[in-house]
Amino acid sequence: MKIKYLLSSLALVFAAGAMAEPVWIDVRTQSEYRDGHVEGAKHVPYTDVEGYMAQLDVDKDATIYLYGRSGRRASLAVKALNYLGYSNVSNLQTYEKAMMLKNQAIAAE
Repeated sequence: MKIKYLLSSLALVFAAGAMAEPVWIDVRTQSEYRDGHVEGAKHVPYTDVEGYMAQLDVDKDATIYLYGRSGRRASLAVKALNYLGYSNVSNLQTYEKAMMLKNQAIAAE
């Protein structure tokens, strides 16, 4: 099951490579973000994600990757973004999984 999830997530990353750069959002706490985050990821607590997206000029079809510590907060953020009309939002669950997928996408370039 874990391998299947990683392969499907990796397919999303590679598919996005042909389009504009994806938006990476870290929904963990400030201290978790400071301890390490995906390069280029914005720190946006999951409770602020709706307001944050309203400030940005991000297309509703843009690829958006969210991650947290366990995936729970990212799941809540995905629901909020879907409610706002964003159609290509993925919960990568953990920082570690997000890092692995980002590194694999970079290696494939």
